[in-house]
Amino acid sequence: MPIGLPLCDGMKIAQIGLADTWSKKYAKALSESGVLSAVCDPNKETIYDDTIIQNLQKHGDIPRYHTIDELVSSQQFDAAVVCAPVHTRAEITSQLLDAKKHVLVQFPVDYDSNTVQQLVDLANKRRMVLFIGGPQPINRFNISANKVKDLIESKTYGELVALHLYGLHKEVYSPPPSPSPKSQQQNIYNDNNNNILDIIVSDLDVVLWLLDQRPNVVFARVGQTSNDTVRQHDFTFIMLGFTNNKTVTISADRTSSKTTESHISVDIMCTDAIVSADFTLQQIRIRKYVDRWTNYSSTSLPSQPIESSPTQLEIQQFIDTIKKRNDVSSPSSILSSPPSSQRAANITRIAEAALLSSQKGTNIYLELK
Repeated sequence: MPIGLPLCDGMKIAQIGLADTWSKKYAKALSESGVLSAVCDPNKETIYDDTIIQNLQKHGDIPRYHTIDELVSSQQFDAAVVCAPVHTRAEITSQLLDAKKHVLVQFPVDYDSNTVQQLVDLANKRRMVLFIGGPQPINRFNISANKVKDLIESKTYGELVALHLYGLHKEVYSPPPSPSPKSQQQNIYNDNNNNILDIIVSDLDVVLWLLDQRPNVVFARVGQTSNDTVRQHDFTFIMLGFTNNKTVTISADRTSSKTTESHISVDIMCTDAIVSADFTLQQIRIRKYVDRWTNYSSTSLPSQPIESSPTQLEIQQFIDTIKKRNDVSSPSSILSSPPSSQRAANITRIAEAALLSSQKGTNIYLELK
């Protein structure tokens, strides 16, 4: 059994969606922890694919369902992991919350911030855990990312002045079958913009998690670096303004290359040093100022071994959050949903503002919860 993911007494978790790479990682982590109680996927070819299912049945037979209604009415379970396509996640999550099930749902939950906020409010009303999961927020469980966050919070190298994040992302977006009337009317939630939203939300999640602050203004430009006539947008540049004059810039590209992996790195300017980190390669470099801006000394922090995969750590945190919610003696049992759910709503709202800024060519001011 993987380190850091013990068996959980009596916990039963169902998974919805088994089609992509990340869904298989979640299913594997749930199965190895002994908590996977059922799987659900509308695609019969997927649900009866022996190459997928045989690896999940090490702890007994796993029931298979084709619809959420069938799953909820036929199976007893405490929580669910939602790995369905983006355009179906909000509806599935709402069904599960109404059925009094805790939910870990992949990010982005939806491309409409109002829809995400409604799910956060519904989770609070039902007193259920709404946990926002990978693949994007998986960076919270990255060892180098956590080290950088510690350096920022402890002010090891002084106050943070500015942060720049560069992200290279594989194209993972698949558009819904047809746009909604609301989408057509607002002209924001279209195919090309949804593809950019997939890129934006990933990097925004990293930034807001690292700083634990909310921006009050955003400016953005999006454009095209390739000759792809189908996807008009494949790069984005975002500038975020925070209180105390802190500034964050994000530059992100989309790639459809099958041989190129997603990549995230950051450069953080502090009053006493520049911290550069590569979250993909697990590398951190510190450049301390010797003669302020002209000379500096450079050191690298040693990389640390990874004992558990980010997916396993995320599943464990989801389970721990449920346990705390169910413990009536715990103060967290009377709190709202985990911070990640409200941050997801805020991130979606910032992403919308970034798209609007790119269309209008002006700053967009924010009031976030």
